[in-house]
Amino acid sequence: MPEILGLLASLVLIFIIVLRRAGIGLALFVGSLVLGLTTLTPMSFTSTLIRTLLDRKTLELTAAVALIALLGAIYKVTGLLEELSNGLRGALPSDRLVMELVPAMFGLLPVLGGALMSAPVVDAVGNELRLNAEEKTFINLWFRHVVFFIYPVGTSLLLASYLAGIDVKPLILVQLPVFITSVLVGHAVWLVIGSKEHEEKVERRFSRKDLEKAIFPILLVALFGIIRRWLIIAGVLLAIVFLWSIRQLEFEHFKKALKEAHLPEMILVGLGVMVYRATVEASGVTIKIASLIGESSVPTILLLVLVPSILGFILGTPTGTIALSISLFTNIISLGSLETGIILTCSILGYVVSPLHACYTLTSEYFGASMLKVYRYLLPVTFLTILSSAITAALFGV
Repeated sequence: MPEILGLLASLVLIFIIVLRRAGIGLALFVGSLVLGLTTLTPMSFTSTLIRTLLDRKTLELTAAVALIALLGAIYKVTGLLEELSNGLRGALPSDRLVMELVPAMFGLLPVLGGALMSAPVVDAVGNELRLNAEEKTFINLWFRHVVFFIYPVGTSLLLASYLAGIDVKPLILVQLPVFITSVLVGHAVWLVIGSKEHEEKVERRFSRKDLEKAIFPILLVALFGIIRRWLIIAGVLLAIVFLWSIRQLEFEHFKKALKEAHLPEMILVGLGVMVYRATVEASGVTIKIASLIGESSVPTILLLVLVPSILGFILGTPTGTIALSISLFTNIISLGSLETGIILTCSILGYVVSPLHACYTLTSEYFGASMLKVYRYLLPVTFLTILSSAITAALFGV
């Protein structure tokens, strides 16, 4: 079992390094090294490392992450972030609603680094509510992903539907209780957080012109990302040029934005996520775990929960987890919409809580949050959402 032991050792090291706040990017590279050297030959690991670092997807993700972080920093130093925050607060009746809807809005768009695009607004409004870094990280992360359970254009749902041979409509119907539960339990966290909303009513002045000017660069980036994933880089560059022109930035302001963006840390995280993911895939550990679980005598509904949850946590990607899980279960049980719904839910949630999840790592890095402390909020709502999926399936005969 060298693959499983190597994986466990790498995950333990990652958590220890993260706990010591030495940097998430560094932790992922160290984890990759340990896993690679315990499951692969030095030559094979070196080849995987070089191939991943030079891979187009790695370069696209890293460039997009760095540029989006820079865009957010420019918003901050120019005061445009405050205009966007005030505009949204003027258009919506509640600051809490702003913090929930903005990440969800970007969750509808398949944009690289989308969590970073909503983070500046969540940060600004969260500061007004006096939330700490971990609370802002949770809200930005959770509400970005709740739409994945029922979004018909989402890659995860479409992939699950196609691989299992299930129509989209019945799959969305069985996912409705999961979606509703995820929203309710996410919103219920406000009771735990106990945000200090201003007793005096916030004056909600609303200027459509100011809001349009502030939100245009973000929508521009999203539009480019929808057209072609790699075009997000061009979209961010155009957005930065647009902001430069309307705000008349001076060189000193731009230097301040470069410092605010924490670019070296963001680049290291982007590279680290891709390198560790590639090392996990090259090691063959996911296939080993899936086959071991598949041969066990665990009840079906528990298997449907455990396999995609574990694989999602290890892989840090919902699409790979869905593909592997459905391929495994196709040879074990008959997959209907209920079974497929559990796989979809647990694949997404295993991915959401994974330390390899780019949105999680990057959002934590952005807010300066401890990933371990974020789990205080993330794990209970994740458990309750998975429970709602399992109960729905059990009630209807799985």
